[in-house]
Amino acid sequence: MSNLIQTREVNGIVTAVSSDGIHAIPADACGMNDGGKNCSGGCGSCGGKKKVRTYTLVLRTPHDLHTGQQIRFRYHSLHETVGALIVFGIPLVMAFSTLLLWQVLQPQQAESGRALLSSGIALACGFGVVRIIDRFFGRTHPPELLSAPAPSPSPDGTTDA
Repeated sequence: MSNLIQTREVNGIVTAVSSDGIHAIPADACGMNDGGKNCSGGCGSCGGKKKVRTYTLVLRTPHDLHTGQQIRFRYHSLHETVGALIVFGIPLVMAFSTLLLWQVLQPQQAESGRALLSSGIALACGFGVVRIIDRFFGRTHPPELLSAPAPSPSPDGTTDA
């Protein structure tokens, strides 16, 4: 089972702070390791076009985090093969099962418009099932904040918020 779920610990960048937690992306996904000089997109703040997965970290204890701050977090993902099997397999099996059901119950109408329409609806419902599985996985394996930098002392001896 441990091979099916992969755990990654990465340095990340806070892209937003909201009431439901902080939103972060892996730092190497955006090119922000160099201060944003060669950013290839992701968070959208630099106008990049590349789509990068954003992780929402729900914080149990209050942290003084702000947009652009570097953090370290852990997230879980399914193995790529298992994920592809779920994403493509479930909708195709549902569509194929619908066509098979038409063939068994009413063979003379198996190639009708209603059969194709119901197969298309089953395909769409399959993607809905995949979305439900994705949300369930996200809730049972949420990303975790590992460390955030301590506030840096300012010249007058106080700490920055």
